[in-house]
Amino acid sequence: MSAPILTTKLFVPVLPDQRTPRQRLIERLDAGLNRKLTLVSAPAGFGKTTLLAEWIAGVDDRRWTSDDSFAWLSLDRQDDDPTLFLTYLAAALQTVDEELGETALSLLQSTQSPAPQVVLGTVINELAQRSDRLILALDDYHLIENPIIHEALAYLLDHQPPQFHLVIASRADPPLPLARLRVRQQMNEIRAADLRFTTAEAAAFLRQVWHVDLAPNHVAALEARTEGWIAGLQLAALSLERLQGEQEISEFVEAFAGSHRYVLDYLADEVLQQQPPDVQTFLLHSSILERLCAGLCGAVLATPAAQTMLERIEAANLFLVPLDGRREWFRYHHLFADLLRHRLKQTQPDLLPTLHQRASRWYEEHQLIDEAITHALAAGDTDRLIGLIEQARWQVHGRGDLATLRRWLDLLPPEQVEANGSLAMIQVWLLLYGGKMAEAEAYLDRVTPILNETAQAEPDQPHAWRGEIAVLQAQIAINHGDHERAIAHCLRAQAEVPAGNLVIRAILENMLGKSYRMNGDLAAAGQAYATATDIGARTGNQLAVMSGLCNQAALCEVLGGLRQAESLQLKALAQARDRRGRPIPLAGVPLVGLGKVYREWNRLDEATQQLEEALHLGRRSGLEGIVVDGAITLALVQMAQGADAHATLGEAQEIVANWQEPLMELRLAAFAARLWLAQGDLEKAAVWADDFWREYGDQQAGQSEHFEIEYTLLARIWLAQGRAGEARLLLDRLLQPAEDAGRKGRVIEILTLQALAWQAAGESDEALETLSRALTLAQPQQYVRTFADEGRPLGELLARVALMETEVSDYAAQLLTAFDAGETALATAPPLPPAEKAAAPVPADLAQWLAEPLSERELEVLGLVAQGLTNREVSQRLVVSIATVKKHMENIHGKLYVNNRTQAVARARELGIL
Repeated sequence: MSAPILTTKLFVPVLPDQRTPRQRLIERLDAGLNRKLTLVSAPAGFGKTTLLAEWIAGVDDRRWTSDDSFAWLSLDRQDDDPTLFLTYLAAALQTVDEELGETALSLLQSTQSPAPQVVLGTVINELAQRSDRLILALDDYHLIENPIIHEALAYLLDHQPPQFHLVIASRADPPLPLARLRVRQQMNEIRAADLRFTTAEAAAFLRQVWHVDLAPNHVAALEARTEGWIAGLQLAALSLERLQGEQEISEFVEAFAGSHRYVLDYLADEVLQQQPPDVQTFLLHSSILERLCAGLCGAVLATPAAQTMLERIEAANLFLVPLDGRREWFRYHHLFADLLRHRLKQTQPDLLPTLHQRASRWYEEHQLIDEAITHALAAGDTDRLIGLIEQARWQVHGRGDLATLRRWLDLLPPEQVEANGSLAMIQVWLLLYGGKMAEAEAYLDRVTPILNETAQAEPDQPHAWRGEIAVLQAQIAINHGDHERAIAHCLRAQAEVPAGNLVIRAILENMLGKSYRMNGDLAAAGQAYATATDIGARTGNQLAVMSGLCNQAALCEVLGGLRQAESLQLKALAQARDRRGRPIPLAGVPLVGLGKVYREWNRLDEATQQLEEALHLGRRSGLEGIVVDGAITLALVQMAQGADAHATLGEAQEIVANWQEPLMELRLAAFAARLWLAQGDLEKAAVWADDFWREYGDQQAGQSEHFEIEYTLLARIWLAQGRAGEARLLLDRLLQPAEDAGRKGRVIEILTLQALAWQAAGESDEALETLSRALTLAQPQQYVRTFADEGRPLGELLARVALMETEVSDYAAQLLTAFDAGETALATAPPLPPAEKAAAPVPADLAQWLAEPLSERELEVLGLVAQGLTNREVSQRLVVSIATVKKHMENIHGKLYVNNRTQAVARARELGIL
């Protein structure tokens, strides 16, 4: 789900058939492989790229082994963006091993790019796991000026594993810690003085490559004049090919002098002026392109003969470098391209916008929107640039490539973004996806009047902006807990959003589903989610499908369908991948969903794995919503494991503190109080309870799903404070609305707490009956943590149910294993449906869950009864009255939940008491 990259940048340049071997330099390169860095630094035209290509081609000379791998990246000015640079770097590594850089590419596809050092850290770890040597060559690094990229590369050099070697070719020394590397003998350097042709190499170059056979004195003179500058010799050879006779050659060599700039101007004039007018025109006009192919050149120059012209130019050795083995894509030698662009700007400046516009249109037609936007920007055609963004925004949005949208907006001044409807909408979406709720709301409030004024031009027609504004307002209303207003905005958006904009219609349906759910209409919510998923599936909108599936899964969880929730989250996770099968940052949403399901099933290790991966994606991509939801769930997992989870929850609290969202701050405070309660710190938990009751009282109890987490926690705290009657009344208010709405998952939790309230009030029969209702609802989906999180008080009730020989007794006994000190999971695989599970035996240590253990005298009485003694015989043996023996037996019957002495003896033996 990432923008397409130009694979030709990853190809090692094709070597010319005729070339001058540079054996002395090849040996220098070989000798430097035991160091971290090889720097090939020299001005333009010294043959840096050709040397490295020849060195890598040494595989043909059997100098390399099968354990040696090479990756290549040709840089251009567009790569001065940290995200693009790192994207291409990872893509280059993947030409060696598809698994290399997978994590890095996933992290880079986000609304807010992670720190480059973080991205490179994943690459370094992956490289460290390789056993073979990998050499990465970065060509034309002088085009990189961004200090962030330089710092990132310095970080790579500091931490790279020994089996990795970096090669940089540049016209100037890069701002890297070269002095330190040099002192530590960790850098191999090849400079201009090394690259210069010797007199013998110059003679061989002119003779073998250009078929110009000069006298030794002329070769020496040219070599002295050019100081071995290969490009200068190449340009000289172009002119020498036309000369005849010793006199002309001597005059040319003698006149060939001066600085490189003058030499270049002179020879370029000679070369260009000697070409036919059509070739000159082609060279100048096509020089605006970083890379050339026949179709692109034909569009820019409006000529059907582009392929023929490229073949003529290549045959004439006019600095055309093939980029692939099929010779379909080319580039000009950088030095020559610079000259051509300079000359074009000097001679035909008015033509530049037209040429760039033509290039932009060709790239647009071939779905290369990034390049189309680059040329629109170069043409100064802001309207076209904005139009391209508007045209592509929903396609890019639909595949979840939010980083590209962010990069496009950064090309324009903020005031221009804010003044344009579509661009302003993109900015609001990016703020929302990044978790910056308050910023998004303020931005939307600021631009809405401008957009409404524009939309009034067609007041009777559906308008994209009006509809999109309504969708965004619905999301903001949801954030504020105003679900009725959110539904109203969504219904208004349905009338405003154009029928053909299926991306935003899918977003709208997901938003409507959330609004319906929080307003208590779960059936309508499910229908809206299903519609969003269907729209996404029909249009290939992976983001809509993923969102719809995740929302349906969350709804299933509320309805008590844990197995279906797991299935839907797994399907959503399969959708949350890019074209190479790597998880995109938004994959954190289904990962958190799976973590919640696995936590409820007490599969805590699996839950932790899913949640940590989600947090990793969320942190590195700046998706704060994923981090908050993941941290909350992981904190609950850690609570179940008996660990201190406050640090994990603190990460979520720190993020939410910057959102300016009071309801989310309240929710995080509630979870913190739940942790304090689980740790036995009732005093701190009670502070939250008092604050919440003072602010809200019971006015929200039973009104919506939104406050159920807070009110069920309040009931727990009241139970711990001995306020069982108040807790039961509160739970009564919560139960009926949850049952009416079909929120079975919440009903199970409320019934469980009600059972504890009845037990605390001394109403054992009501407690057992209520808990049995909860177990009956929970058994088909094998709920665990809903019961186990309540601790020993519920364990005692479960033990009684386990002894009652009802349909849920085996399930109750099974649940008790989750109460062990080690919090042992009930299963390591998804639980089977009840029909497929064998009845679980009563655990041998069930006696630990008895509300009151048998006293020593009761154990003594029971032991004698087990020997067959009558009450009279027992009384005589113990020297007590028969009435006392009967009283002891009544106590024993009550504690063991049996009706007669025979059952008491059998139960005691079953429990290991006798």
